Amino acid sequence: SRYAKQILELDPVNQRVKRLLFESHRSHARKQLEKRMFSPCEKELEQAAAWASDPVQLGRLALARANLYSQLKKPYTQWIEQAQKQLGDGVTLRFMMYQESYSDHPITLSPAEAVTSLDDLLVLSQLINEKIDHWYRNKGDRWELASLFDQILLPYQKILQQAAQLPQLTVQHFTTFCALWLREELEELELALPYAEAALERWPEHRLLHCYRLLAEEEQDDGANHHEVEQLLEEAREQKDERVIQLLLDHFPMLHSTGAPHFPDTPPWSDIDEEEEYEEEEIIPPLDGVMEALIEQIPLGQLISMLSTTLSYSQQREFNQMLADMRRKTAGDDTQFKILLLSLLEDDGKGMIEQILGRDS
Repeated sequence: SRYAKQILELDPVNQRVKRLLFESHRSHARKQLEKRMFSPCEKELEQAAAWASDPVQLGRLALARANLYSQLKKPYTQWIEQAQKQLGDGVTLRFMMYQESYSDHPITLSPAEAVTSLDDLLVLSQLINEKIDHWYRNKGDRWELASLFDQILLPYQKILQQAAQLPQLTVQHFTTFCALWLREELEELELALPYAEAALERWPEHRLLHCYRLLAEEEQDDGANHHEVEQLLEEAREQKDERVIQLLLDHFPMLHSTGAPHFPDTPPWSDIDEEEEYEEEEIIPPLDGVMEALIEQIPLGQLISMLSTTLSYSQQREFNQMLADMRRKTAGDDTQFKILLLSLLEDDGKGMIEQILGRDS
């Protein structure tokens, strides 16, 4: 804190340092309140107030004070009203209330009374991204994070779906929100598809929005129309739309019909230490006659497509990561790669491919 204040003496408009000071005092206040040290907590909040400037900080501060007054058994309504003044009465306020809770009995407001706006959505997306970044920096489990988001946001699912009709939303807003709602940690909210469809009503020729719609549909029970997927990939290649090409190849393994498959970058939630679990010794299992025929007759891309046909969107992402790990293990050798991939199949899976072989011959 002293060091930060010295920096501000030299650079009084340094917003980053001011944010750090605010967060430092707010964090200390939280710890003091968890220990039920109410007086030190109040002093920390007073010091945090000296560095609070934007609505998000002021809203956080008001909610922190509401929690303090609640535990002191004092009236806290004024602080809730102050938070509403800064943050509005939308989902952001409820999300932040959950974030700022210090006890097993958090202060809450009725989900039914929540409204939302463009500003509310923008701040909410910022808070969600901050939560995700903070979670992974501290090596949090992604399934636990997904469960946390479900607990906080599922009561507001309908409100957030309706927000896709806000007339102020631009195409840039829609692409940002679609990418956010498609995150695995948020997929239970099922918001990506309504946002993509609402956007396409206004910009029906937008390739990236079409791509997001297909990714969202793939997560539904019926899956995406793979003919549409192939058409969009062809169009994206003609227009050299690298972003759409990359997204489609990352999430639709059946597109790898020829040549070596594409493997996406490791997602942020992957455990980097997983590679250490693999043995460096012989990894290729023995072959039987059926397997030898499969290796010879089925192109690698077709094999991957067959294995991924029944997978959901989230399962496909894990499948793609598994493929990337196997590619590293086999050092780029397609034959060894296919052997290893086929060795993972149960007998019914082998039977399925035998039937396909018989049909193709």
